[in-house]
Parts: sequence; C-alpha cells; structure tokens
Amino acid sequence: MKKMFGEKGWLGSSADENFTPPRDSKTPTKKSSTPSKNAHGGQKKTTMIEKLKNKFEEFAEKAELNTSPKRGSRERNAKLSLLDVSISPPDQANIAMETELMLVHTANTFLMNQFKKGRFRVETIKRTVDTWTSKGRPLVIEFMYDQITQHSLVAANLSTFRFHGPRAADEIRISSMLYNWKQVANLMAIRTFCNGDTVLLKLLFDIEQILELLGADEPRMLQLQQIRAAAHEMIRVVRSAKEENLASQSGGGAMGRVGWNAYLASEALSNGGGLVGGGSYVGLF
Repeated sequence: MKKMFGEKGWLGSSADENFTPPRDSKTPTKKSSTPSKNAHGGQKKTTMIEKLKNKFEEFAEKAELNTSPKRGSRERNAKLSLLDVSISPPDQANIAMETELMLVHTANTFLMNQFKKGRFRVETIKRTVDTWTSKGRPLVIEFMYDQITQHSLVAANLSTFRFHGPRAADEIRISSMLYNWKQVANLMAIRTFCNGDTVLLKLLFDIEQILELLGADEPRMLQLQQIRAAAHEMIRVVRSAKEENLASQSGGGAMGRVGWNAYLASEALSNGGGLVGGGSYVGLF
C-alpha cells in the first residue's frame, strides 16, 4: 500500500532530502523563515503541507495590504456623495403632492380610455383586483391605484395599448418611459423631502416624459412647467444667497450647506408667486 505522509511518503520529505531554507520575501510574514529545531538539536523537516500553509499566509497578507482602502480615498468619496439641497421640505412636499396627483390622475384617464376601446386583457384586471384586495386595501374608483400598480397594468398590456405624443410608435421610447416611470414611482414612495437639487430636477424631467406618452392634457403639462420653473427659481435664489454670504465673510469661511435655509427662497417667491404663499401658481384642481 502507498504511504502518503511521513518519511518516504508521497507528500512528505524523504530522510535523505536536503533541506533548503525558503528565500526571504519582501512582505514579512507572521511565521519565521528560519527552520525550527527538533529535540535532538537538528533542523526540523518542513513538510509539503507546512510549505503550502506558509505560502497561503503570505498571499493572504499581500491581498489584505492591497485591498485596504486609503483614508484619502474614503474622504474624497464622502465629499463627492454630498448633494446640494436648496428646496425646503414643505416645498418638496408640495412638489411631490402635485406631481404624484398628476401622474395618478393622468394614468387613470389613460387606462380608462384603453379599457373603453377594448384594448385591455381581462385577466390582467382580475389579477390586479385580486392582488389588491388580498392585501386588505380599500377598493378604488376606476383605476386610481398607486403608481406601481398602474405601471404594472400598462406593462402587462403593452402590446395592445396605444400611446400619445410624436413618438407614440417608438418601442424604445415606450420601454424607456416604463423604466423611468418605475424609477419615479419607487423614488416618490420614499418621502424624505430632502432630495438633492439634481435629483429633484431629474425627477421633474422624467415626469414630463411620462405624462406626454400617457396623453396628459395641456393644462397639466403647463402646470408641470410652472412647477419646474418655480423649482429652478428656488435653487437660484438659495445659491445666490450662499454666494453672497461667502463673499461677505471676512475670513472666507464657508457658510456650509444651505439646506433648509431654502425657506428664504420660498419667502422671496411668495411675493411674486411660487409654490409657497400663493401667487401665479395654482393647484391641480
């Protein structure tokens, strides 16, 4: 029978094999490269398993040194993750309320028109109603569900529905709209009311594309443009105030993130019209 370990074993060192100490590595290891001695004063033979174990330890230490992030890179990534928040929570709440109502109402009108023209698959309606009631939710009028449910109904009947706008027949455009609508619905479902300026402006841009393909009427599209104009004006006022504050400071110290000081923009807009304090902009109904 073959002997695997020990003297004259396949995986061990033979008795007459000369011991060759390993070369020094650039990366220090926890194990000493000097061979240990046995009880009789001679050098202890290093087995194949011990050699492999030492190699694995060297590889593990090198990998740990290479993959450990540097402090400077962590601080740089933390700085890049900060976004300017120029619109106050009350104004963001108003924007979210107005735009979500626009989306839900426009989607309901679109779904009702498709239903009246016989373009709905009946099983998709039944499945939606069963899922809705199984969760203990109250019944709704027509198709006034939440955005996620309305999106699912449109996606399930995509092949039979007819959309609006100059690109109504563009399948790529429609697929992009459905993807953006799902992202918008997920974002608006988490109401933190402290979205960054770029996030909020991107949200309003996507909502406009969705409303166009769903066939929103002209008054709603005009109201959305007014919301976008008011949001841009708030951001401009807050950033101007921040720049003036920085310029007026003798030491040149930063004022910090303006954040909730966007109330100043709201008060300024309330005199000439805006989302807060009345003015030229009015609600959806």
